[in-house]
Amino acid sequence: MYSRALRLSFPWAHPRNILIRSVNTQGPSPASSSDSPPRTTSFGFKTVPEESKESLVKNVFDSVASSYDLMNDATSFGVHRLWKDTFVSSLKPGRKGPMRCLDVAGGTGDIALRILDHARENYADRETSVEVVDINGQMLKEGLRRFKKTMYHGSKFPFSTRSSGTYEYSAPQISFHEANAQALPESRFSNKTYDLYTIAFGIRNCTSIPAVLKEAHRVLKPGGTFACLEFSRVNNPLLSSYANFYFLHRTPH
Repeated sequence: MYSRALRLSFPWAHPRNILIRSVNTQGPSPASSSDSPPRTTSFGFKTVPEESKESLVKNVFDSVASSYDLMNDATSFGVHRLWKDTFVSSLKPGRKGPMRCLDVAGGTGDIALRILDHARENYADRETSVEVVDINGQMLKEGLRRFKKTMYHGSKFPFSTRSSGTYEYSAPQISFHEANAQALPESRFSNKTYDLYTIAFGIRNCTSIPAVLKEAHRVLKPGGTFACLEFSRVNNPLLSSYANFYFLHRTPH
């Protein structure tokens, strides 16, 4: 099974870009026991019950969806845009022809728009498409509002409401889908379908990272690319305290 990883050096908080050709996260399930302690996970710098994290994340992003990009600009002094630019340019979408991409935790469409722009501007590719997935409907609506201002929206965005109460929006090169990265509906996201799977500053908000990786592996074509932009730990003890403070108070969440 072939894999490759790439680390990029960024200023300040040292985000890390991981590119993985194939991931196998399937492992033996832990034995269940009625005496086992409650399962917990991280939420920022806190530890919370696993079953609470999804609702906590949803509440946070519901409250910031309309001002998310402005908030990120203010808290990172615009540096988050440089990180995302470098992330997408390193992937070179469109270089080998049109791609079918899945951008998970894509919210307002920052990465999706960069993918489409890069393919068009560098390779005259107007066939690459991106499907944006987010668990938060408010973030997707903000992404839809943004894309209506671009050339990618087509004549109109068809709108449909599913019986589950979630929403989908689509146009020829871009679509928005409300779904959980840990359990993508197989009826909508088929096995071995996508050339590129991206998730930027989102995997830390998922309750089970192994479940996310398992779904990414399922939907990627053989030889497809998994690309994650996320923060890594700072090993230098002199910088670690500052980095932790910066991550908690100044970076996009």
